[in-house]
Amino acid sequence: MPRKEIISQVNFPIHVWPLLEFINPPAAKVIPWNPSNPSIILTAPDMNRPEARKVTYEWRKGQTLIGYGKVIEAPLTAGKNVFLLRAIDQDMVGARPVE
Repeated sequence: MPRKEIISQVNFPIHVWPLLEFINPPAAKVIPWNPSNPSIILTAPDMNRPEARKVTYEWRKGQTLIGYGKVIEAPLTAGKNVFLLRAIDQDMVGARPVE
């Protein structure tokens, strides 16, 4: 503003999203062990984002990465199986994942 006149003005729209969270977190399941079919289909719970948003789902069993996606088939072992789902909104820069 050399002469106290506005030379240019640009407006940027800003949309504020709430923190990423699961709408209905899953409860623990008891699955009878079946050695002839040692796998399970895992489905991620709904998120507080529209389907058009790029939410990435990462599934882990302990420290092992077992797959990506909203629905995966995961291997089971006899005993206790604990799976961790990590979701991150790819459209948000610097977003923290939710587990």
